[in-house]
Amino acid sequence: MGERPRRAGGAVVGAGKEYSLVMPRAPDLAGCALDERYEIHEMLGEGTFGRVYRGADRRLGRAVAVKVIKPWWAEDSAWVERFHREARLLARLNDPGVVQIFDIGHAEEGPYYVAELVPGTSLAERLESGALACEQAREIAERMCRALASAHRQGVMHCDVKPANVLLGDDGSVKVGDFGVARLAEGSSQEPSATIAGTPRYMSPEQARGRPATAATDIYSVGVVLYEMLAGRPPFQSGSPVELALCHLQDPPPPLSSRVPPRLRAVVERALAKDPADRFRDCEEMAEVLHEARTETERAAATARTARRPNGSSPGGGGTPLQGVADGELSTAAISPAFSFAAESLPPRISTRKRNTRASSGGAVWRRSGGRA
Repeated sequence: MGERPRRAGGAVVGAGKEYSLVMPRAPDLAGCALDERYEIHEMLGEGTFGRVYRGADRRLGRAVAVKVIKPWWAEDSAWVERFHREARLLARLNDPGVVQIFDIGHAEEGPYYVAELVPGTSLAERLESGALACEQAREIAERMCRALASAHRQGVMHCDVKPANVLLGDDGSVKVGDFGVARLAEGSSQEPSATIAGTPRYMSPEQARGRPATAATDIYSVGVVLYEMLAGRPPFQSGSPVELALCHLQDPPPPLSSRVPPRLRAVVERALAKDPADRFRDCEEMAEVLHEARTETERAAATARTARRPNGSSPGGGGTPLQGVADGELSTAAISPAFSFAAESLPPRISTRKRNTRASSGGAVWRRSGGRA
């Protein structure tokens, strides 16, 4: 008897083949109350595994984010057990730079977890306006590294670091969310998997090879995010997911602009080394090196302010700070049957009369009050 086909993201993989899987539409649970405690309000976002809702904790009287797993995942008892195990592990993470999980449960509507609702925006949304100032990018990357270092010390790898999973709070905080999502996609370590989990644009070379994630995996992804903050776009962006994976495996990233201070460019180059052994020893070391680069980035910012034109624009303003990459729209080519990427997609924009609201596709959720969403 051949291998039993398994579900992998939006496809069934088994016996060396990939089959199309048509999933039913998940029900909208707005108006429900999970376990008679968590009120479900409007939906904020949707990803591979579930829907995220703005909600309220009746018992504690606070606003929360609630992620409810989609019905077809809940039908797999082994996956549900793994979900609860991962959620319990993530709930123990206690760091100001990590989106906190408050509770997990299994109501009639399905398995769920309750997470912190963070007022602010996502780094992905911020990058829609282009590259960040070097000092701002440096600071965000440093704080990401410190949050990841805390998780790594507790034995938790992120596996899917990307701008959509980084929240910029209205209070100036930087929080990383959606820990463990890619690991859930991969399945248990005892079960062979045909799935390469993660997001292709931010995926490390070892992830592209299907190897287990380590701290070095997250370091590489932080390097990609830092590159994008400095350049306004990731180092590799066009082509199919398979082509992106090959770029991460084989191609050097295009050079950053000379406006980026040398020490910051050196951080990016080291983080993006193809061999994990050539990267930083751990996220703590990367955070320290980024901190040491602060003087240089602040000096560069002061020089830019001095050289600012009378109309308020800086020299060369409006152009891309990235060299060697032509402008163009991103390709949305179909995923090759050779790979099955199980990645959480960026959720749709949800608007209300008084505020614009968005959420990441997992536990990391934010609310933006006023202004552009």
